[in-house]
Order: sequence, then C-alpha cells, then structure tokens
Amino acid sequence: MPRSHCLPARSVVPRHFGFTIIELLVVISIISILIAMLLPAVQQAREAARMSQCRNNLKQIALATHNFHDVHRHLPHLWKTGGTTDSGRQPLMRLLPFIEQPDYDNNLDIRDKSIAMYLCPSDPKPEGAATTYCSYAVNAGDNNYAWAWFCPGGTDPSAFFYSYCDYFPSDKKYFNGLIDPTSSASGTARKGGMLIRFRDITDGLSNTFAFGERWGQVYNPDTGEISSGGVFTPAWTDTYATFITTTFCKLNHNLDTGASLDWNFSYWNAFRSDHAGGAFFAMADGSVRFINETLGGEDITLYTYPAGTEAASMGSVHPYPGSQLYRELSTRAGGGIVGEF
Repeated sequence: MPRSHCLPARSVVPRHFGFTIIELLVVISIISILIAMLLPAVQQAREAARMSQCRNNLKQIALATHNFHDVHRHLPHLWKTGGTTDSGRQPLMRLLPFIEQPDYDNNLDIRDKSIAMYLCPSDPKPEGAATTYCSYAVNAGDNNYAWAWFCPGGTDPSAFFYSYCDYFPSDKKYFNGLIDPTSSASGTARKGGMLIRFRDITDGLSNTFAFGERWGQVYNPDTGEISSGGVFTPAWTDTYATFITTTFCKLNHNLDTGASLDWNFSYWNAFRSDHAGGAFFAMADGSVRFINETLGGEDITLYTYPAGTEAASMGSVHPYPGSQLYRELSTRAGGGIVGEF
C-alpha cells in the first residue's frame, strides 16, 4: 500500500477588499474635475433653453401684434391720460385676447394674474414685485422720455404727469417708435397725435424694433445712478413711465444702484436683459433677433435733440447714449440706412 505523505496545513490569510485613503482621494479628485467640467455645460444648456423660451415669448407677442393690427387696422397704442378707462391701456394689455387670455375689461381676475408669456425665464422677479411683473416692453423709439419732463429754461412745471410736461412745445411731444401717446397729460390732443399702422413704418418692418427685453431700471442723470426705490417695477398692467422703453441708453448698460426715486428728475428706461452679450427683440415684421450689446460700437454721430430742449450737450442729457445704428433700429420713420446687423 503506497505510503501517503501528509502535507502540513497551509494557513490562509483573509484578503480585505476596499480603497486605501490615497485611492479614495484620487477618486474624489477625478469626480470633482468631471463635475467642474460638466457644470458649465449644464448651465449653458439651461440658459440655452431659457433663451429659446424667451425668443418664443417675443415671437408670440409679435404674432399677436400682427393679429391685433389685422382686426383693428392699427398697432396697440398707449394711454391717453392713464387710469383704468379704455384710454388707460398699454400694448401688452391690449394684446391679451390675442394670446388666448381673457380680455382685461371683461375679467377682473386677469388684472392680478402673472402671464407666463410676458416673463423671460432668465429674468428673476424682484422680491416684492407685483404678480403682474413683466419682462418685455414696447419700443418707444430713440427719444429720451425725459423730453417730456425737460422744460425750456429749466422751469419746473407746477405739476408732474406721467405723460407730458405741459410746458413742453406741443409739436415736440412724441415718441418715434411703435407707439405714440394720443394726448398730453392735460387732455389736449398733441399735434399729429396718431395711431401707428404698419404703413407708417417707412424704415421697414424688418429693420424696426417692436418689442424688446427690459428690466425697468430708472436712471437719474443728476446722480449718475439708478433708482432703487422699487416704485417703477415693470408690470404688464403698467400704463405709465416704466413701460416707455427706448434706445436712448446703451443696451444692457447697468449702473450701480443707490439713488432714491425723485419726481423731479429726468428719467428713461433702457432695454436690457439677463442674457449674456445682448437681448432679444421682436421686429415689426414678426421675426425675433438677438441684438448684440456692442451693436454700432461707440458711433453716436448725428445725435440730435428736439428743438426747445436747450440741451447744452449730449453728455448733459445722458452719459451713456445708444449708438446711432442701435437707435436707428428703433425709429419707425427716421430715414436712416440700416445694413447688416
């Protein structure tokens, strides 16, 4: 019988599976790097989606404007003297039936309603803002709304109105964009007071802003700051000054806050957005364009003022004027030649 050999028992050392501290730190570092690389892409994708929604909002507003014109044979106009009568309406209020919303006059509930189409997803609603907060404004042209407050000789009027200073020459009370108020604050019809029609836009529908983005900041030229009073928070129910937005000031020009709201200063609103590099505009032909904030550069030639304002210089009225090309895109019949933009 073969002799068996007895081998000594082998001791089995148990193996422990897991990460060492160094390996764990390496993995964490790799994950952190990947997150840092992917986060900007995610943010860009989200902003791209917000910009797409903003563009679509303005497209729908532009289409509603065309439908309004087809029905009424003129563009949605602004107020006469403010208030809650039919004359106290602004364009976005008049467009409600054309964006599948109840008519303002026939539905009390709509008067405190937030309208999704009137909100840019990139525009954060300020704390305390009304439920009717709005991100878009009609193009009032390239005139400074302060012209309505800038009385010859520096004489202050006895009373201030949202629409016009009664001391201002009657033939100089106007906006040259897509709206034109039909009377002065005193109720006197201004010279040539008119409802704008597409045929009045002789600069070309594709070369004229209809609506644009805005934040509704009010600039005080006396202090070089914007109002922080919050009184003029933009709203689609606003028939007054904050809904008069022009190209008088540079696009997206932001100033430090700090000035208190004062009735006795000239002010205006500038188109602006929370998108990097520019803002969306609905053109009068219904198209939507993204306008670069550097459009036209610093070319401010042919800068003119209405006669009788006694403006000593452009800088004395506004230190940050919009470029000539940018301003020409906001006038309905300025006669300027607009090339590629």
